[in-house]
Amino acid sequence: MTIEEVTRHLRAELGKPLPGHDGFLELSGYKRPDLDAARRQDPPPRESAVLALIYPKDDLPHILLMLRPTYEGVHSGQVAFPGGRREPDDASLHATALREFTEETGASVANIEVLGVLSPVYIPPSRSLVTPYIGVT
Repeated sequence: MTIEEVTRHLRAELGKPLPGHDGFLELSGYKRPDLDAARRQDPPPRESAVLALIYPKDDLPHILLMLRPTYEGVHSGQVAFPGGRREPDDASLHATALREFTEETGASVANIEVLGVLSPVYIPPSRSLVTPYIGVT
């Protein structure tokens, strides 16, 4: 598929109802609290956002992943989408995803089109409620 075909397909699919966190749990096989239980925790999980960026390379669509640095933390050394926690100045989780993308990759978001958003996913080790955004460039 070309990047244009992928973009058309994603636009169509993202316009449909999403399976939600329960769909994620069913597909992943992970044992996690459901979203309502996660949100009832005290304190509640921290809101975060990531950007899954699809870009062309050699006329084929690729997706950007990064290797997190080694540090004293639960996500040390993991392969991940660029993203992170929502800051008080972020107007929305969409803004968080774009800000974190720039901070973590050093790349501009000027030519990125955000096609849509996926269902939030609760990540227990970091007590994060992560909202994934899908973008193309």
